[in-house]
Amino acid sequence: MKCIIIVVLLMALGIMDSSLTYHLQNEKNNGVTKEEIAAIITHATMYTGWPKGWVVFRLAKEVRD
Repeated sequence: MKCIIIVVLLMALGIMDSSLTYHLQNEKNNGVTKEEIAAIITHATMYTGWPKGWVVFRLAKEVRD
């Protein structure tokens, strides 16, 4: 659960560096599914803005592939 919160906090703060990639990998390792992270990022995008959302979607896709 903490890994999801950290991903959303980094997204909200606009921190899109290796720390975000690390936490996206961490949430994957902790069992968060593709569908769950997609829903979380979509929901957070409504509050943080589309530019941040697109960056996080791209990073999450890279981590998952």
